[in-house]
Amino acid sequence: MIIRRFKTEKHWRESPPRKLVFGRRKVGKSFFVKEFTQWDRYFFVLHSGAAVDVESGEELPPEAFKRELKHLLRGEEHVVIDEFGRLPLDVLDLIHATPPEQITLISSSVTAAKEFLGKRSPLLGLLFPFPFSLPHSSELIASLSEHYEDKDLMEVVTVAKEPISLSFLKEPLRSLVWTSTAMPGLLGEVFSEERRTVVRSYEAILEVLAGSVRGISDIWRELSGRGLFSNGPSSLVPYLSFLERTGLVKKVRVYGRGGGAYKVTSPPMEAYFLLRRRTGFPDVPANLENVLKHAEQILPRLVEGVIREFLAEYHGLQEGILLKHRRGEVIEIDVALGDGKIKVLAEVKWRESITKKEVEQIEKKMFGFEAEKYYLVVPDGSSVPETSLEVLDVEKIKEMALKLREQFL
Repeated sequence: MIIRRFKTEKHWRESPPRKLVFGRRKVGKSFFVKEFTQWDRYFFVLHSGAAVDVESGEELPPEAFKRELKHLLRGEEHVVIDEFGRLPLDVLDLIHATPPEQITLISSSVTAAKEFLGKRSPLLGLLFPFPFSLPHSSELIASLSEHYEDKDLMEVVTVAKEPISLSFLKEPLRSLVWTSTAMPGLLGEVFSEERRTVVRSYEAILEVLAGSVRGISDIWRELSGRGLFSNGPSSLVPYLSFLERTGLVKKVRVYGRGGGAYKVTSPPMEAYFLLRRRTGFPDVPANLENVLKHAEQILPRLVEGVIREFLAEYHGLQEGILLKHRRGEVIEIDVALGDGKIKVLAEVKWRESITKKEVEQIEKKMFGFEAEKYYLVVPDGSSVPETSLEVLDVEKIKEMALKLREQFL
């Protein structure tokens, strides 16, 4: 199953021909470059420093590869070097001395990529930085709508945010559980590429954030109760910065309260920490039916995050939530999108039916804030009682995603 990364393709076409592609492990960098871009020679660098010619399968020792690269740089062929950060530094000098018309370098270490683009690097100003992240929700919806429909579509999209799920993607719940089992290994790979270890502090932050959107003070209060980060919220900053830089967490805006908050970027990563907290799975043996029951309970919350991201994409606005204290009551709205000012509000009710009373309560809550659009998002719009809110269901979301794809291809 192939996901067409149409937004990424457009960005690629409009970018300069010398690129440095970087992003965490298993987000689809190599597959995208191989399958959706034009190149003449593609080399993958092993940990030993040797390079494999992907088309011929020939393995070139480091010195032999340097000679081959020196020859190629003088020509007009478009060369791709995957995991180039494993090469000795003098290769960078070689590229600097003979800059080709077009070249693509790929790195799974975000830290190394930043260093290669830094002020002391011979590649400074030579390469265009091309950050590569998890697939956009719109890309997944448009592609997977050819294989899934109705409620299953959005739930499968939630799982497919992690590209490693695509090889065994079937029905949503089991796919989510199976994908979540790969998350410890994936975390290990990400931290290994960044030359760090998965210490307790990082895991604890991800676990606290799983299934929620939380500000730094909220995160600190939870973790300090576990005996971590006793020096105050500021001690969290370098850890959160690292997790954000590597794409494991992202910032969202908090309207009403002000400031920002953090959430885990990958829904299957959230599922891993939530299932581990509730059942011990997959770290300890657990009854599969019980694990699936808990997965069914957490899936709507994960779908909500994907819908928030999609609506932000569609409207070209910043992703956020609304959290407001009013007359002793805490008002929370799932989706609040804006550009400094709220433009779109949405409430997600990911279940088969919703009552008239619930709709009226949602209307009262949402119409208490000024916005240009008010959405109620459900799996099937035909189940919603009459309302002044604009109802979005899976079919309408699919239409919006396909419309977005037409604008990019």
